[in-house]
Amino acid sequence: MIQLPTLDKLFAVYQDIETTIEMIEMGVAVVQTSTNPEAVRLLQTHAAEVSDMAARGMKAVHERMMRSGDGGHHQKKHSS
Repeated sequence: MIQLPTLDKLFAVYQDIETTIEMIEMGVAVVQTSTNPEAVRLLQTHAAEVSDMAARGMKAVHERMMRSGDGGHHQKKHSS
């Protein structure tokens, strides 16, 4: 699974985020706002991550995974 590192943190503050989605000629415009300063910081970080991925593709994804210390390897936990 490939996931941007900021997503888990954003999910923790989802209740503080207002999202609007608008169909535009080139695709979709997503606007997210918040009065929570931490949520705003996370939204800005996530927007930069998504923009980087859109501009540089999988190279950007792999670089972020390496910086996160994961190296792209995810282990599944199994329960008995």
